[in-house]
Amino acid sequence: MRAVYALATASVLGLSASPMLAGALEEPVVAPDPVPVAPIVPASLWEGFYAGAQLGGGWFDADGDVLDTDDNDAVGGLHAGWQGVTQNRLVYGAEVDANATGLEFDGHDLDSLSHIKAKLGYDLGRSMVYATAGGAYGEASDGLGASWGYSGGVGYDYMMTDALSLGGEIQYQKMDDFNDDTEIDGTTAAIKVSYHF
Repeated sequence: MRAVYALATASVLGLSASPMLAGALEEPVVAPDPVPVAPIVPASLWEGFYAGAQLGGGWFDADGDVLDTDDNDAVGGLHAGWQGVTQNRLVYGAEVDANATGLEFDGHDLDSLSHIKAKLGYDLGRSMVYATAGGAYGEASDGLGASWGYSGGVGYDYMMTDALSLGGEIQYQKMDDFNDDTEIDGTTAAIKVSYHF
């Protein structure tokens, strides 16, 4: 009987002590705090140098002591520029272009039309919208000479590949110092193809 009592007592003590012993041997597992990871912003396709060509048309008026006429004809040439992109995907940059024109005002040809312009736009991934503002320079034949002026416009570009874009641009330009008294102003609309380096 004593043996049975001793065995029962040992079993009860053993069962009651097991959880304490088990708890004493195993430390509680604490999960580490999650480490915040900054989102990966993909590199912009619009950053860097680019160059290309444009072709379109122009609708212009010429006003002065000798001229009071208008004309519309082809305008086309070459362009080159550079663009940077902020973390907020704003696109900023500068572009120059040089164009030949078929515009003619009563025998006076507007031989060339060039721009130096700043650009500000927004990166939409494979596409971009932008606005421009800057200077315009025109050279005319038959005594009209040349004149500086100003320009402004809007445009849209789309990346067909990672290096080649196709877009359209509308520009207004006004030059008011041809032969000291003649003003030429008007709008151009062009299709642009650019290679991005």
